[in-house]
Amino acid sequence: MVNKMLIDTKHTINPVCPYCGYVERNAWDINFGPYSEGDTEVDCGKCEKTYKAFRECEITYTTEKI
Repeated sequence: MVNKMLIDTKHTINPVCPYCGYVERNAWDINFGPYSEGDTEVDCGKCEKTYKAFRECEITYTTEKI
């Protein structure tokens, strides 16, 4: 039986390489396109493999009395 490391890659704060688990700390430097949400290919800063990253945005609102 092959022991495979499980890497959490869904809904993380920063992109995580699905091959080695490296966390990309400079996510704002990645070009996801002109809109808030998008996807792109990323070269891992550790293992150098290419993976697809998706940026998903959640908008919330806060109100207060004036």
